[in-house]
Amino acid sequence: MHPGNLHFHQVVNEHRERYQKAKKLSKMQIAKETIQIIRSSGGRFLTRNTETGLYEEADEQCIRDKVSHLFRGKSSRMIQSKSRKPVEQDVEHHLTSSSS
Repeated sequence: MHPGNLHFHQVVNEHRERYQKAKKLSKMQIAKETIQIIRSSGGRFLTRNTETGLYEEADEQCIRDKVSHLFRGKSSRMIQSKSRKPVEQDVEHHLTSSSS
């Protein structure tokens, strides 16, 4: 597993209990905080473009969905696109570092 994904899972696990006990609005805030923690450490959330095969920044809705799924203990790769058509996406978090 990519080091960025390991860090992502670690951050989620550190906040999972708080997330599970929270009400809906608080859960959204915890998810946003988690995204900020990842980004502040140099991390990015990437998705593979199915046409080019290249990774690109995921949109905010996709990121929030992925974080929420992970908090709920789900690792679903089926994410609804903006057109509500199911598409297969590899959503990954990668740390950007000079050693990579």
